[in-house]
Amino acid sequence: MDDKIEAWLDKALSFCDKADCVGLLAHLRTTPEGYRLVPVEPDDEQLRRALAVTNPSIYGHALRDPRNGPNLSACVEKDITTMRKQYSALLAASQESGT
Repeated sequence: MDDKIEAWLDKALSFCDKADCVGLLAHLRTTPEGYRLVPVEPDDEQLRRALAVTNPSIYGHALRDPRNGPNLSACVEKDITTMRKQYSALLAASQESGT
């Protein structure tokens, strides 16, 4: 277990001797120092911004443009699927490294 998480858990368990669990409950609602919560799945705006880095002409204003033809729509859906996989891989890697 990561040292930061273990220290956070030890602090949470130190509140257990109190008659009321107010301290424990308050601590369990916090995030360990150095960590922050990120969404498990990116929303459409996050996907659009990530894809706009490499393709601003396609993703500059919308993730899916209704004026796209079938070929471009298929390409967009492929890009979105790839970006979702990349996001998941980055999130998994960051959790494994503790950053």
